[in-house]
Amino acid sequence: MSLTAPLMLFLRGVLPREARRLPLSALLVSSLLGGGCSPSSSDEKLLAPSTLSREQALDQYCDGASVPLSPVGVAVNGESGLLTTCMGVPEHWLYNIDDVDDTMQDFLQVARAQLEATESSFSHAALYYSNEYGFAAGLAQLHHNVGVRVGAPVPDGMKPVVRFYYGSHDADPTFIYNELTAPLASIAGSDPANWNVKVAVTRSDGQLLGWNHSKVSIRDGVEVLASSVETIQQEMAIHLAGRTAGHAQHWFDIIWTQWGSQCRPSGSPLCEVIPVPPVLAVSASHPYRVANVIALRRGRLDSGLNTEADDALLAGMDAASKSSFFLNPGLVGLSVYNQTFSPYLVEKIADRIQAGVDVKFVWGDAVQHPLDTTNWQNIENTLDARFQALNMTGIQKGIGHCMFRVAPYTDSRAGARPQSHAKFYMLDRSFYVGSQNLYPSGFKGTVASPELKEFGFFVDTQPGINDDLADEVIDRVVQPIWDRSRNAVVQSNYADCDSLAHPARISGLAWTPFGPAACANDFDLTLDFHDVEHDQIATVSGHTTCSSFGLTVSVDITGTIATGGIFQGTISGQLPGWTRDTAPLTGTLTGGSLSLSFSGLEPMQGVAYSGSVSTRTTP
Repeated sequence: MSLTAPLMLFLRGVLPREARRLPLSALLVSSLLGGGCSPSSSDEKLLAPSTLSREQALDQYCDGASVPLSPVGVAVNGESGLLTTCMGVPEHWLYNIDDVDDTMQDFLQVARAQLEATESSFSHAALYYSNEYGFAAGLAQLHHNVGVRVGAPVPDGMKPVVRFYYGSHDADPTFIYNELTAPLASIAGSDPANWNVKVAVTRSDGQLLGWNHSKVSIRDGVEVLASSVETIQQEMAIHLAGRTAGHAQHWFDIIWTQWGSQCRPSGSPLCEVIPVPPVLAVSASHPYRVANVIALRRGRLDSGLNTEADDALLAGMDAASKSSFFLNPGLVGLSVYNQTFSPYLVEKIADRIQAGVDVKFVWGDAVQHPLDTTNWQNIENTLDARFQALNMTGIQKGIGHCMFRVAPYTDSRAGARPQSHAKFYMLDRSFYVGSQNLYPSGFKGTVASPELKEFGFFVDTQPGINDDLADEVIDRVVQPIWDRSRNAVVQSNYADCDSLAHPARISGLAWTPFGPAACANDFDLTLDFHDVEHDQIATVSGHTTCSSFGLTVSVDITGTIATGGIFQGTISGQLPGWTRDTAPLTGTLTGGSLSLSFSGLEPMQGVAYSGSVSTRTTP
């Protein structure tokens, strides 16, 4: 079969609004899957078979090839199951919107261009309506483009379906509809029957239980922008093509059909059903590559609370072996929830620190989500209680508190945005970009709160597999954001993390013509967890002396502990009147204990010491 042959869309089932009073799972079995299918335990996933066929065809651009998931990817996919193994990657696929790197205008222009290029359907979800996208002019241009492509008059079945879905309680669907369609009406008349597009605007209801916070723009079910874009703060977005867009479309269709939504359509049936868009000819608009991408969703639905994305993050953290980096507005919520955080997430951070995983959290907005003395103390108390439950020693707890670095987002460059609204995390070398906040309402907690509908993509990479994607994320997001923020790391209430005293013992031995020469002493190393790079846990320094054959050897140690617990540094030794000699010092930090070794150190020429520097046990 030709890859560009037209592929018919599966008919999407009819779901009358009045029928939504019934359990969604009971309705979808027959109307969306057809006869003979058994119900699923997860009603939101029942939509998948009705819309995946065309997106699956895009997988053929990878010739059926696949690459293995990383351990983190296996864990995340175990909670989601919405895995795509072939994706299209535009030239500009990652947006770090800080007005210095990529500007907001670049992102908005791409979103509008997607609308104007629509042939079948365009679906846009956000919290707030914003005319900055230019969607009103884009609809008028789409009307023109469809007329040129199809020819006048455009049959009703060939008109693209354009839907807008907003979550804000004050979003007025009629007002938004009139504003979006005004340019279209000015050129084609006020009767929607004369338009070459079908348009509907919906506002999610359920304001007390949880509204829409997903931010996606989906073209023809085969191209998608997923983002955090909503404010004048730093934002992030990801632009992908292929079946990943189909998963976003499934989520959009799920939230579109939730009970209580208010809708303003250009005609019927647009609100009462999931509309059937025209036939789409599948083609590759961007280079495709074999890669693993997992769609993550969560939020309050008619069927109950979906915590799929929450559970996926916790599982991914469990599988990460080196590092977890977060960029999020904060761990505490807004307004009356501004002292509320998720103990599940903080306890998981403690678990992973105990396993040696480095954790850095850049707190995007310390004003609306206060990073104040009380909140930080409460977060650290939760961390410490978990350390106690894990039976960590005093040394381990001190290191543990210092391995959780929290820094308020900082960007003092001219013209840059001083705060961040981005929702991003990186577990080892795999990363998420989307709309999910990590405080209660966006992540499960123990305090009752609205549960928002969220969506994003987790891109799985590992050494040797799609390394370039991870490298770009590190180069453009992780490293620069950490470098600009790290000087503001919040001081721990439990440990002196920029000069943590660490009890150590040096032991060296050399063989001389007169017999073995031993040199040993107990001393304290100094660990600095603040002045570190994004891929480092701490810098290490220390000075001591030891006696050998009645002579005093002056010893200096310096080095760094990288994520993964790998230490690399040097040890130098000098006897009075002799030239200082230096040798490599290597080893690991495991379970709060340093185990380092050296060889070939000659504080006296021709007398080479080998030995160790290790954590000593204290009472």
